[in-house]
Amino acid sequence: MPLKSPKIGSSIISPLVELECLVVPLRNGNPSIIQRYESFFQQQISLDIEPSIYRFAAELRSRHRLKTPDALHLAIAHHYECVELWTNDHRLHEAATHNVINVLSGLQT
Repeated sequence: MPLKSPKIGSSIISPLVELECLVVPLRNGNPSIIQRYESFFQQQISLDIEPSIYRFAAELRSRHRLKTPDALHLAIAHHYECVELWTNDHRLHEAATHNVINVLSGLQT
């Protein structure tokens, strides 16, 4: 199910992105970072995770030996026919059915 006319330049996230971003600031008790994330999330388009997405994520997980969150990210992007999936995980390229953009690929470690 493709998205209906998102604004050019807009970011699209799922509740899973929110969950993953908030874990460390919540663990560390950092309310200012939590507030900054929440402000950011409110400015984004948030996608629902429909039941069929979980089934496809299970298929991706079994086929590509992905962790559950990674499989869900890919399944959500596939379901909504996202043009790009931004990540910092190079392992998602193999299982992706669309363009995976590694946002950290140009950084030196």
